[in-house]
Amino acid sequence: MKMKSIKRNIVKYLIDYAEFLLVYTAEPLEKIAESCGWVNLESFIEIFESEVGVTPQHYRNWHQDLRENKED
Repeated sequence: MKMKSIKRNIVKYLIDYAEFLLVYTAEPLEKIAESCGWVNLESFIEIFESEVGVTPQHYRNWHQDLRENKED
């Protein structure tokens, strides 16, 4: 039971880091996935979407739209 909790915390930390990279860098998804420890892009996208509710690209686009609208 404790291992699930540890694994969950690690995944949460890595997803939080991925969110930061998506918003504040222009790195491609493949590079972000790799930077967060995923070797398989599809797995990264699947886990990101299950944790956040949207795909990494959607998340990035949404935040870019927010920044652009804030600047107007």
